[in-house]
Amino acid sequence: MDLSISRLTCFKAYDIRGRMPDELNEDIAWRIGHATAEYLKPKTMVVGGDIRLSTPELKAALSDGLRAGGAQVIDIGLCGTEEEIGSGLSLCVCRSTALGVQRTKS
Repeated sequence: MDLSISRLTCFKAYDIRGRMPDELNEDIAWRIGHATAEYLKPKTMVVGGDIRLSTPELKAALSDGLRAGGAQVIDIGLCGTEEEIGSGLSLCVCRSTALGVQRTKS
């Protein structure tokens, strides 16, 4: 547990965003993944990301948390939000329960 972050400021009205590593880091990404899988109980999660250097570490932590919570993870690699949404919707039709997570810069 990372005790250097005293307040979670990365949760916004409609998304999760923050500066690395003081507002968002691998520990928080793992916890978000685990909580998402535990609460929503998806069979499959689609994860994708952009070209930033921190994306692989955040996606790995998020994916590990999702798996620890019981979800299968499909990493579609480097992609835009529209590709991740399309992949999630396609899986939803095929597998009945799928969600998507996208790592982007806004």
